[in-house]
Amino acid sequence: ISGDLSEALSSYAEALRIRRNLLGRDHLRVADTCHSMGAMLCEIGGDLSEAKEALSEALRIREESLDEEDESTSETRQWMGNVLKDLDECELALECYQASLRTKKLIFGEDHEEVANTMMSIAIVLDQL
Repeated sequence: ISGDLSEALSSYAEALRIRRNLLGRDHLRVADTCHSMGAMLCEIGGDLSEAKEALSEALRIREESLDEEDESTSETRQWMGNVLKDLDECELALECYQASLRTKKLIFGEDHEEVANTMMSIAIVLDQL
């Protein structure tokens, strides 16, 4: 990982430490930080087990705190699917993508770019099963 990315990860880790201490482990701002950290790790091809851990924490908090149809929860499920796919955990990835798709259809309707993107992810992971 380049110096800038390493510094970005350090900043996320420090922000996460501060937010956990100030707000508690189950606060939505903690979930936001975990989501951002996990998504970045996935995008840059970083430590996928660390990305999975961060996104798992974000998803747990969001599922416990928000309505099931919340867009941010759906986004975390999408990213978790991406990580699981990259870890060759395709059945679990498919579950995440399908849950994300259900929510996106409720939020955006059937004919929306977000729905199409998730359907593409489902197609890719089905091809890998």
